[in-house]
Amino acid sequence: MYSFQNINLHFGDFQLFNKVSFVVSPGEKVALLGKNGAGKTTLFKIINNEISADSCDRTLPANTKIGYLSQHLNIDEDDTILESCLSCFKEYYKKKERINEINELLQKPMKEEVMNKLLIEQSDLHINLASMDIANPEAEVSLILKGFGFDESQFNNKRSTLSGGWQMRVEMAKLLLQRPDLLLLDEPDNHLDIEALIWFEQYLQNYPGAILFISHDVDFMSNIASRILELANRQLYDYNVGYKKYLAAKALRSEKEEQAFNNQQKVIKDKERTIKRFMAKATKTKMAQSMQKQLDKLERVELTKEDITKMNIKFPVVGSTGKIVTTVTDCSKSYGDKSVLEKVSFELEKGQKVAFVGQNGQGKSTLVKIIAKLIDYNEG
Repeated sequence: MYSFQNINLHFGDFQLFNKVSFVVSPGEKVALLGKNGAGKTTLFKIINNEISADSCDRTLPANTKIGYLSQHLNIDEDDTILESCLSCFKEYYKKKERINEINELLQKPMKEEVMNKLLIEQSDLHINLASMDIANPEAEVSLILKGFGFDESQFNNKRSTLSGGWQMRVEMAKLLLQRPDLLLLDEPDNHLDIEALIWFEQYLQNYPGAILFISHDVDFMSNIASRILELANRQLYDYNVGYKKYLAAKALRSEKEEQAFNNQQKVIKDKERTIKRFMAKATKTKMAQSMQKQLDKLERVELTKEDITKMNIKFPVVGSTGKIVTTVTDCSKSYGDKSVLEKVSFELEKGQKVAFVGQNGQGKSTLVKIIAKLIDYNEG
């Protein structure tokens, strides 16, 4: 069990967490929700010991490995993609190298005492390797990288040739290869296209360790999380259900919360009227002051503030169109020697809702910009 109890955190006079407590079981898949500013990423950093809370009682099994995908990259750009991922197996390769050294030493004449020590060391190393449960590091790296959309021909490319999004995929691959007991993922779906996201969902569903993740993707949460934690009003609300059932449970909680708030407000107003009336009488001033102290100590019910911010989008005014809005015929586009689109053809009809999907770099944005006449095409 990974237990985090009584987490309190202030930033000056502002209290972000008030006695936040939760437990995550091994193998559990948990989504952490909350509006922007509720403290989701801050909570991750507390769990990962990147920042200190005012108070936090943590209980973890011995040798627990926590893996956190940081949004800030710190990479060696001279490494290839393959070298960067294989660096996760340093301890494995170190033990293998020592076993080979011992094998060579045992071929030479030596005292029986020295030979016995080497044999014992060799046996311990084999036991340690077996406990790592690593059959073939290169095969594991290949499986993960291909899942994230890398082609084998790219494995020996320098990381410096990758965009920020693809760099994050390498970091995500390294995190999975390290097999942490508790995996912390802060909006990992931001960096993935649809194919990589589908593979990643399936991988996480079968991941043996515990996962605590932040996401705004409803399908991603629904497919993975069996439990929801929600940060609101400096506290943590625990729903031991999937995302869809969480929505119903949250609505019920909000309804009860509003009833409790209204009832308490009625009690407060009644007491305030009584205090005001008693303060006007000299004989009851002390009673009024006592009642006021009690009222000041009352723990107030707070309503959860929903994020009802609406985007204000203004589309340009256009005239009416016919049935066919756009026709693309044999459209091709290249950037230098790199061909992005080759003889693409399709029609868009009035009222249609169309999605362009595909791996990163396949030309989705280029196609949209061509339709919008923001960039030129080469042919078609």
